[in-house]
Amino acid sequence: TSSLFTTDVILAPPRIKLQSPLEEIINSIRHSAHGISQLPKHFVRWLRGTCISCPVIPVLDENLESPDFTFYNDVKQHPDVY
Repeated sequence: TSSLFTTDVILAPPRIKLQSPLEEIINSIRHSAHGISQLPKHFVRWLRGTCISCPVIPVLDENLESPDFTFYNDVKQHPDVY
């Protein structure tokens, strides 16, 4: 396993100082959270009752996107996912 980030904490009462700036820590967490939120795009749906991935349906209108047959939209719309 590897660390998400490392920091040194300096305790000098009454202050606590982080050697890695707090903004850098927050950005690291945000970057990781964004990566995690993109993971469901890699889990494709299967055709009903099979282990066959849903095929990509070509769209003739170039202004429209092909439907996304992954679990990404389900996860994105779940109220517990921020």
